[in-house]
Amino acid sequence: MTIAEHYRVDIFWSEEDAMFVAVCPDLWEGKGVSALGDTREDALREFGVVMELLEEMEDEADVVEALEALEEMKASGEQPIPWVDIKAELGL
Repeated sequence: MTIAEHYRVDIFWSEEDAMFVAVCPDLWEGKGVSALGDTREDALREFGVVMELLEEMEDEADVVEALEALEEMKASGEQPIPWVDIKAELGL
C-alpha cells in the first residue's frame, strides 16, 4: 500500500498541456503532486512513478534525520532507550 492509496487522485484533460493530468492537491505538504500522460491510464501510471520517487525521498530524509539524532546523542553522551524498555512502558 502506498501513500497515494489514501488520497483522491483526479484525472482531467488539460487544453494547455494537450494531455491528461493526474493530480492530488493534498499531497507533498499541500503543494500537490501531478503527472501527465497521453491517456488517463498513462497519467495515472506516471503519477505512480512520481509517488514512488517521493516515497524514496521521504525514506532518505528519515535516514538522514535518524543519523543526525544518533550523532547528537553520541556528542551529548546520551544513551538510546532499548526497544524492550519502550515496549514495556507502553504495555506492548
